[in-house]
Amino acid sequence: MATKISKVNAERLKKLGISAKTEEEAKKILLDRLEKAGIPGMDEETIDNLIDIVGSFAELEGEAEEEAAPAPKPKKAAPKKAAPAKKAEKAAEETAAEATAEDQDKVVIDQIRAMSLDEMLETAAEAGYPEDEFKKFKKNPKLMAAYLVKKYKAAVTSEE
Repeated sequence: MATKISKVNAERLKKLGISAKTEEEAKKILLDRLEKAGIPGMDEETIDNLIDIVGSFAELEGEAEEEAAPAPKPKKAAPKKAAPAKKAEKAAEETAAEATAEDQDKVVIDQIRAMSLDEMLETAAEAGYPEDEFKKFKKNPKLMAAYLVKKYKAAVTSEE
């Protein structure tokens, strides 16, 4: 019998651009995406794990597309009254701080992706991440990198 998708999983699938009415249908689509990404044999994973894994890949692909796309040119604003110097300096400092944080994030993520699988496993263990979470990624460097990037982003978000 087909299992209806929970509301939570339906929302998560929607974010990934997947429209399915049953868990079986969603699982087939998720497994398809993983196989296209070069990760076969995930048939025994739960629907929750599959959504997490595909979601991590979607994040990584999105970042790769952002890096490949040229930065949009800023639009020229219509001339306005000259802002006081202090406001302009403060705005420039805030913009520089945001750019620096984004650049630092990209550097860290690139470093994670450049690690060997052994280094990634060692990093996860040193960080105190539960082995139950990452043991299923021990044989696949792409999945392990996606896991560490996800953990890094969660840590950065919680600090803000």
